[in-house]
Amino acid sequence: MSVYGYGRRRERREKEKEKIKYKLIYMGNKKGLIWYLTLFTSPEKTEIFKTLSCGTIKEMAYYLNIEPSIVSNYYHGQIKARGVLKYCNITQNLKI
Repeated sequence: MSVYGYGRRRERREKEKEKIKYKLIYMGNKKGLIWYLTLFTSPEKTEIFKTLSCGTIKEMAYYLNIEPSIVSNYYHGQIKARGVLKYCNITQNLKI
């Protein structure tokens, strides 16, 4: 095999690696949704403390310091609010 062919393969591999990096970093939110995490001062949810916009459920879980599966299950109504989720409300909107 010539040196020329080896160099082209290496260039292709480098381009593929760059594509994979791009997908991992910038394509976490595939549906184009914005998640809104609203934090309240009490479990009665009468006074808003802060509203955060997030790109993914994983990002919300990071802010709340819990597992992403717990956040997803809470949003879909599969589990009741517990711990920090008693002080939260989660909604989503499409990007315009």
